[in-house]
Amino acid sequence: MSVAPLRTAAPRPTVRRRPPLQVVRGAKHEGSRAPFLGLCAAILIAALLGALAINTVMAATSHAMSAKQAQVTELTAEVDALRSELELVRAPASVMARAERLGLTPSEGIQYVRLADGRVVGGE
Repeated sequence: MSVAPLRTAAPRPTVRRRPPLQVVRGAKHEGSRAPFLGLCAAILIAALLGALAINTVMAATSHAMSAKQAQVTELTAEVDALRSELELVRAPASVMARAERLGLTPSEGIQYVRLADGRVVGGE
């Protein structure tokens, strides 16, 4: 025989029975829906008034832009007319005609003034 200790079976855990599950209903809210609906209506009205204000500002800005565009078109036409008039005045024939009216005559040669001694050189 052996001197081995006596083994005893481990005690089985006791199984506790749970009571069957039941549906638990939440607490009833007896509050009014009027504040929520009032808030929703206020948000909706504010959004509509904001959209109306933005639309009004955009229409006014569009009108101002149209007026400025017409003004730019007029000024562009005026600048073009002044440039063409300037080209006519700057033309060599026009400069020569005005010089003759002022009593100027064309030079026969090019002459220079020497600054060192003040003598006129060239044109001979």
